[in-house]
Amino acid sequence: MADSRAIVAVADALKRLFDQQFKQDYPSHPVVTSLTVQLIRGQDLAGSGAISQGTLLLFIPRVTPNLSTRNRLPEDRPDGKRYYPLLPVDIHFVLLPVLKSAAAHLEFLGWIYRTLDDHPVLSSGFLNAGTYGTVFGPDEFVEIQLESPPLPDWVALFEVNKARLDAGVSCVARAVNLDSRRQIETHPEVQIQDWRHDTWK
Repeated sequence: MADSRAIVAVADALKRLFDQQFKQDYPSHPVVTSLTVQLIRGQDLAGSGAISQGTLLLFIPRVTPNLSTRNRLPEDRPDGKRYYPLLPVDIHFVLLPVLKSAAAHLEFLGWIYRTLDDHPVLSSGFLNAGTYGTVFGPDEFVEIQLESPPLPDWVALFEVNKARLDAGVSCVARAVNLDSRRQIETHPEVQIQDWRHDTWK
């Protein structure tokens, strides 16, 4: 099961996906000769004047608990121990291309949408192939869904990026499970004694 590094591992996997896909789809683009995929925070975005052209910004405006599973049961691990329930979270991403021209910007918006729709599921092998090593179990995967960005997200982006308010792409990694390290203490079953006596004769 995925540990607490799951959020950063998913972000790293998306970064690698766009790195690889650009090299495959655009071996010789006439305008964008290279694309740097960069994971950023809001405070990095605020200083966007220093961001170089030919960059795809990968920004996480929020991470929210996934409430679709209301009755979360304790997790029984293969070692026989029981742990507190998994916590599923939704990781919301905004992808912002920073390119030399409006035409290139619009072209790459379409490419970002197409890439995400072509890769709706990230396998555990791909997720674990990054910087953070084995984070997900062999039977785990992460589903990436396109979403209509909530207005508060774009308002927040505008507040920190007024100098460059360009269209971006919004998507969400649904129900990424964070496993618990807290074990549920179990106690041996109550012993039952048989107090029956022999029948008197």
